[in-house]
Amino acid sequence: MDGRGRQRTANSFTVSVRLPRGVTPTGPYFPEDCQATQGLFGVWTVWCVFPAALNVDDSVTALIPVRFSEDARLGNPTGGRVSVSSIDDILG
Repeated sequence: MDGRGRQRTANSFTVSVRLPRGVTPTGPYFPEDCQATQGLFGVWTVWCVFPAALNVDDSVTALIPVRFSEDARLGNPTGGRVSVSSIDDILG
């Protein structure tokens, strides 16, 4: 320990990507076990679970190919969100 907390993650964690309206995930994903679900108003969320024991300075990557609807506005899409969570968030 160096005063900043654990040196490795103790638990797995989930990266959640909520896509903007009118954007659909197309797969295949990386990691390949990511899961996509369509929620209210046709908004898609993709969840990717990463294992425990990553080093404190490691990073992860989730690749989620998408397709824009034909009626999507030009420019940067808005309304998407990326979040990371784990059981550690609950246990504090």
